[in-house]
Amino acid sequence: VLNLALLPIFTFYLLRDWDELIAGIDQMIPPRFRSDVRRLSGSIDERLGAFVRGQTTIAAIMGALYSVGLLITGIDLAVVVGLIAGLLAIVPYLGTAVGILLASTLAVLKFGFGWELLGVWATFAVVQGLEGFVITPRIMGEKVGLHPLVVMLALLVGGNLFGVWGMLLAIPVTAAAEVLVREWVRRYRGSGFFAQEAAEDKA
Repeated sequence: VLNLALLPIFTFYLLRDWDELIAGIDQMIPPRFRSDVRRLSGSIDERLGAFVRGQTTIAAIMGALYSVGLLITGIDLAVVVGLIAGLLAIVPYLGTAVGILLASTLAVLKFGFGWELLGVWATFAVVQGLEGFVITPRIMGEKVGLHPLVVMLALLVGGNLFGVWGMLLAIPVTAAAEVLVREWVRRYRGSGFFAQEAAEDKA
């Protein structure tokens, strides 16, 4: 709780001094490498920006789907609960857990332990399935420039190795790594070693 409370303060000061921080780091880079580092940093920054936009889009879609499902179920404050669950879905499992808890409580208070409660659980199960296998791979793949299969594999590997934080960071880390790998491939293909192999094969 203390870390969460301090996070906005750290974020504020980081954003306020961001330009000075980047300028200081830039001055520490040897001049002969600065152009390459700036170009790669710009590409990674674009990918990370696309990741944030993708996460926002996914949260909005999930909030809308949750709201529709809960409205069909008939619970009170369906739109409010759906939007809260969608917003918190930026953190894996948090939005689902909070949404199920709130929606289930409202369903029990209004209808008791009836089919409405099952409808609430079904709503979250269906939306979670869509998010994991359809929404996130397609939207993140388009926004970040990764194949949907790569997105799914990154989420699986990140979740298995590092849990919730692994799932949260899997896509941006993979996107940044993809930029670096592309740069390595470009340099390799332009190297004398690669050109020499091509000349020998042609001969």
